[in-house]
Amino acid sequence: MKIAHLTSDHPPHDIRIFHKQCKSLMSNGYEVALVVKADSDKIIDSVQILSIPEESSRLKRFFYSSWAVYKKAIASKAKICHFHDPELIPTAILLSLRGKKVVYDVHEDLPRQILSKDWIPTWLRYPVSWLAATSEWIGSRLFFSAIVPATPKIASRFPKSKTVLVQNFPILNELGNAKTVILKAFESVKNQDCCFILAGSFSSPALEKECRMLDAWQFVDFRGWLLREEIREMLSKAKAGLVVLHSTLA
Repeated sequence: MKIAHLTSDHPPHDIRIFHKQCKSLMSNGYEVALVVKADSDKIIDSVQILSIPEESSRLKRFFYSSWAVYKKAIASKAKICHFHDPELIPTAILLSLRGKKVVYDVHEDLPRQILSKDWIPTWLRYPVSWLAATSEWIGSRLFFSAIVPATPKIASRFPKSKTVLVQNFPILNELGNAKTVILKAFESVKNQDCCFILAGSFSSPALEKECRMLDAWQFVDFRGWLLREEIREMLSKAKAGLVVLHSTLA
């Protein structure tokens, strides 16, 4: 099955679209096309790039880019069209009427976002916000097969039966060992007049040994377990701090 991702505004190497979605689909055996602003049609990491020209203004992008995206989507012969820009809602509705399964990837809370757009006159923001909310409501209930919001708050605006929440979490296997990544990052400031004060205890002797073997350990002032008063004194002398709590099942 072929799936086409459609965007008139995002760059070809967008993390959410290209790296997380297109490449993930490819690795799971799907044929993938990406309709995007680019200088030419090409293949990148086995993803078919179908180029559209970059327009010089929002108005031109709304009309010309949307039509270019529509033509490329039809030409791709994809069964599923997954679009990423609200300005493509009319295009997506046309694709749905052509028999395509359409997925709306909602990156932002569009109606609320419009209220803070400086390029829209203040008196026009509420009407435009209402129009955006209405177009999303109609599209999501009558034309789109699925909705993929980026946050729970955005998800709450769409039909639960069609909505799949996909948040923007990092790709873990690109981060290396999370337990030592902070110390490794500290190597980048090794030529600066600063040190990393570390307090507390290690979860295991093996982790402590691993950290002490890193080149960055020479910049660490390890204090061990501190009393409350000692922590207050340490914090009062620090220029910056790190919160390193990770999400757990609790």
